[in-house]
Amino acid sequence: MHRRSLLLAALLAPGLAARARAASGAPRVVATVSVLGDMVNQIAGKDVALTTIVGPDGDTEAYEPSAADARVLAEADLLVMNGLNPEFEPWLPSLMSQAQFHGTKLVATNGVHTLRKAEEENTPAGVEAGAGEIDQHAWHDAANAAIYAANIQKGLIQLDSAHASDYRRRGD
Repeated sequence: MHRRSLLLAALLAPGLAARARAASGAPRVVATVSVLGDMVNQIAGKDVALTTIVGPDGDTEAYEPSAADARVLAEADLLVMNGLNPEFEPWLPSLMSQAQFHGTKLVATNGVHTLRKAEEENTPAGVEAGAGEIDQHAWHDAANAAIYAANIQKGLIQLDSAHASDYRRRGD
């Protein structure tokens, strides 16, 4: 019984912590995918209430948003999205409409050097479908990852100037 209580507490704690931060007036930030959520978390720390829509084991291209996602997005002050390739977050325009999102939209990929999907992959056919198309995973390049972080840092500073020095310190 004690283990179940601990497990339940561990599962509920992140959501409760986010609600507590939101109740305290912290800006509400939604990241579309876990990589962006991780970057926001590193730069913002506990100064924002962060929700990530698609977790680390999720497939953004096949994701089906829930009513809970729409509720969270409806209350968000800032949406951090990839935005490099519409096939990466195909559900996002519909979710934004359903949520009637009126916050600030931050496209983390602004200014990145686009990468192309590899011509050769370890697939049975030997060639990945869509080879040569823009690879929406531009963060795999360290210089691009730094651009993502700089864009996120700038967006957080514009959203919450009271913590600008903290965002600069953690983002540099």
